[in-house]
Amino acid sequence: MTDEQSIGQGNDGTVSFEGGASASRPVDEVPTRRTGDLGFAAYLMVKGMKMTTVRRVARNKFQYFFADPDGKYDALNLEYANSPEKKFDDEVRGIKKMISRLG
Repeated sequence: MTDEQSIGQGNDGTVSFEGGASASRPVDEVPTRRTGDLGFAAYLMVKGMKMTTVRRVARNKFQYFFADPDGKYDALNLEYANSPEKKFDDEVRGIKKMISRLG
């Protein structure tokens, strides 16, 4: 997170990150995209997209919201689906399932 960003938490379990808008568009005009996939959310951040909000939707489930001023979300979603990072994320999930069955 950069110095320009700040975090705020609402009473509804929402966490907002401010400072994610592009220089040419105000925050409220930037298209927002969301995912419930933590691995994909991390991939989007690595690829330079700015997370704007995290919302708890269930006990251990979250929705991650991203500013998408350049319309890159769909292309990055396809890129991620065919990436080594996705394979890695799938393997981590598989190991977590194995561990949870042990205990």
